[in-house]
Amino acid sequence: SFKTARFAERRFLWVRRKKRDIISRQRKLSKSVYPKTPNEYTVSENDMKVCKFGGTSMANGGTISRVINIVRSDEQRRYIVVSAPGKRDGNDVKITDALYACFNEKREKGNCDESFDIVRNRFLDIANSLGVDVDLTAVLDDIKSNIENGASRDYCASRGEYLCARLLAAKLGFEFVDTNEIIKFNAEGKLQMHYTLDLIKQ
Repeated sequence: SFKTARFAERRFLWVRRKKRDIISRQRKLSKSVYPKTPNEYTVSENDMKVCKFGGTSMANGGTISRVINIVRSDEQRRYIVVSAPGKRDGNDVKITDALYACFNEKREKGNCDESFDIVRNRFLDIANSLGVDVDLTAVLDDIKSNIENGASRDYCASRGEYLCARLLAAKLGFEFVDTNEIIKFNAEGKLQMHYTLDLIKQ
């Protein structure tokens, strides 16, 4: 019928637009694997820039060195946000996945020795490659202890970004800011915007 045909036509157009949007997003992501410039946002006050680097850009010492060059090439890039290290090759594991494995291994065995070795070795390799002066062993030991003492799944997953940010800040000579200390939520999980903004201003 006419109505059925019109519905099928609209459905086809919607699917085609949806597919086009997905392809567009995939192309944008592929361009950010080794970006010439980061995903960045300019804040009007003093024209400062907030930059975000993804997991592939933070995968090892070599890719992070390129990130450092990008940041240093523009003095307006003053706020840097990073992902956890991604895969170095097709046979590698993402650090976030390794941290989830730590959580699961602790639940099953009571410790996360095997899974955490992957995390430890990757970050020690990155630190050595960058030549940063950070007592990373103590930080890693503390994280492992927290996981084995019942830290949440979200805590485990977030440690990849946390460690990456600490290393990058040390190499750049930037101040490291733990977002846990400045972004606040209430008991219902809603962002406390005014409180958060006050902490950021400090």
